[in-house]
Amino acid sequence: MKKIAFLAFATTALAACGSSSSPSTSAGSSTGLAVTSTSTGTGAGPETSTGTAAASSSSTGGGVTSTGSSTGAGTSSGTSTGTSTGPVFPFVFHGSYAADISYAPYSGSVGAPTIDTTTLYNNLPTLAVAVPSSGYIGGALVNGTPQDLSTYNALTFWAEASAAITVGNVEIGNDASTTTYQAQWTNNLALTTTWQQFYIPLPVPSDLTSQDGLFGFAQGGQATAVTIWFAEIEYVTLTTGAGGVLGTAQPAIATETLAHQTGDTFPVDGLSVTFPVNGTGETLTPVGANYFTFASSDPKVATVAADGTISAVGVGSTMITATLGAIPAAGVITINVTQASAPTVAAPTPTVAAANVISIFSDAYVDVAVDTYGTTWSNNNAGPNLTSLQVAGVDTEEYANLQYIGIEFWNPGPPIDATAMTDLHVDMWTSTGVTFGIKLVNFGDGGANSGSVTQGEVDFNATSTPAVTDGTWVSFDVPLTTFETAGLTADPNDLSQLLLVGDMSTYYIENIYFHK
Repeated sequence: MKKIAFLAFATTALAACGSSSSPSTSAGSSTGLAVTSTSTGTGAGPETSTGTAAASSSSTGGGVTSTGSSTGAGTSSGTSTGTSTGPVFPFVFHGSYAADISYAPYSGSVGAPTIDTTTLYNNLPTLAVAVPSSGYIGGALVNGTPQDLSTYNALTFWAEASAAITVGNVEIGNDASTTTYQAQWTNNLALTTTWQQFYIPLPVPSDLTSQDGLFGFAQGGQATAVTIWFAEIEYVTLTTGAGGVLGTAQPAIATETLAHQTGDTFPVDGLSVTFPVNGTGETLTPVGANYFTFASSDPKVATVAADGTISAVGVGSTMITATLGAIPAAGVITINVTQASAPTVAAPTPTVAAANVISIFSDAYVDVAVDTYGTTWSNNNAGPNLTSLQVAGVDTEEYANLQYIGIEFWNPGPPIDATAMTDLHVDMWTSTGVTFGIKLVNFGDGGANSGSVTQGEVDFNATSTPAVTDGTWVSFDVPLTTFETAGLTADPNDLSQLLLVGDMSTYYIENIYFHK
């Protein structure tokens, strides 16, 4: 069997305080996560807005020192002195990129944001993101010199769109290559055609003393053309406590029971932090494990590293808990560890004639070109935990701690045309798993960045047909019509990804092929 080298495929995929660019008048009160403003004049940004500033400060941005004050009625004024040379930190974007800031696209992203001198906010250019018709656009605003964020507690920005859209995610702590201190706000940034102000709280500011990934975003393709605009991206210090903008963090980890074998390593699951922002909860997830401190009730059974990696070291049961700073996290992960075991006999040898097969992984057939048997975005970006080995002389893939892994065959591929096939076959062996799933993804029209993506997932458990049975090979022959019922396009001719889904147990895989 020809093995294909892995591809490098990395994924991602604030309250106003600070400077004033010109005097403005505002009236009203702020509620909820966003402050909504309306614009008067042509492309000049808001002249009147609902919402009072959450905090006030003096800041130096772009070589311009400004001070401002606000009255109870919401009228503010400011004076500026100095020579404008461009924005500087704590601004990330303020009419232009701040000093030493550049855009780093996430892997697979289509296009890049541009500085828009037509659509303005507060009479300054904005950062325009043209959403592609398919694929996605996303990346990070990265500072060439890592910044100390420990004196701030949030990132603030304004945003609007050419049509109503819910943005896939915005985040901090992702520089397009590392996500150690990532904090992502996912699928809750609802934009309209009116400027609104948003906040991303910092989970533990004292941890962020050297950060270069200052702001990131990602948005999937839209059939109708949409443009998103960002403005006034800046790190700030919000008021806290009673009556403040930012409430106390509410951290959490998953509440679950996992079965593992000695020698397994796997991440703490379900990390999140919810902050009340103007009284409304805003949940950040995923959030970097390094923000948390973890503990095991029995380190002889399992230990937890600072980065949230759990290691099963002995037979027995233990409970994993966490804190965020001094705040206990909700949730307990119970881990039952048994002695490691693995298959000693190979899966049944396939008997389907080679002329009726399209093979992805099998010693019995010639495999098509496969880009990777484990993408880097597998297991929530933790990697595939893949070991290629042999069982009784037959090539086998071992996926440890399987949450989900991606097998790709589209770049360069080519994608698989399965319109003449009727079924997908997979052989699986596990000693502790209780669930198993298979997902097919059809990109459409020859690539991930064109056409319409469809997908369908079929899941199995102890009572399904066939049933997930520990300690023996289970052969799954799934009609393609079953995937189509689950959402995959009929007669898929551009299959580009196959995902295997588990319950954090170790799975052994042989004989992945389409047949008729």
